[in-house]
Amino acid sequence: MTKVKILTYDGSFLGLFTAIYTAYYLKQEVEIFKVKDEIPGLISPTVMIETDEFKANKVFRALEQKVGKIIMDNIYFVFLSDFNYSSSLIYSYVRLCFKYGREVALHLELPEVLTFERTRNKVLGEAHRMTGFIRFKKLGEILYAQIEPDHNILELVLDHFSSRLGSEKWIIHDKKRSIALIYNGKESRFVTVENEPISNLQNLDIYESLWKKYYDSTSIKERINERYKLRSMPKRYHKNMLETE
Repeated sequence: MTKVKILTYDGSFLGLFTAIYTAYYLKQEVEIFKVKDEIPGLISPTVMIETDEFKANKVFRALEQKVGKIIMDNIYFVFLSDFNYSSSLIYSYVRLCFKYGREVALHLELPEVLTFERTRNKVLGEAHRMTGFIRFKKLGEILYAQIEPDHNILELVLDHFSSRLGSEKWIIHDKKRSIALIYNGKESRFVTVENEPISNLQNLDIYESLWKKYYDSTSIKERINERYKLRSMPKRYHKNMLETE
């Protein structure tokens, strides 16, 4: 009886696709978990996969050519879920994507596809609810809100609030994950907040100092939208980004 191979990765989107690349070359059953996840029924030791942008990009681009942007976005939504099975689920779904192409979502008779769709809907459903539930309070010139969602949905509410609040400067703080989405009226950034009294921010100078400080030192790489990193940001946009000044 062949044992299941357990692969773990650093929790980033690039790390996941590196693990998927590795899994494809193993001639045995594979399950993939974020290193922080509790792995159910663990018998054999795990293998930690180091993130490799080249390998991740190779899988990402091949898959995107096969299924298109919509399905790639759906994979990312499932990645944002907080279920410990999500990485293995994505790996199984990716294998089906290469088999069925853009029609993969039609195969709801397959348990992997059905679970994938249900997980995606839970993430998007919570993100949609949060756009109505989030309440800001005024801290000087900055709007501040705290949330503790089941899933990592900060990125998914960005467009809603950047559009709704116009040029306002605001922070949404996910206390459960110790991260925050900071918007300066033009650009956004995800940062860690454990060591910063973020609720005491009172003016733009402190706000901009926090922005630059975290970009230079403690930005969480896996919270910077890596699917867009894989597609590459045009350099002409860099001059307008505060963190590149």
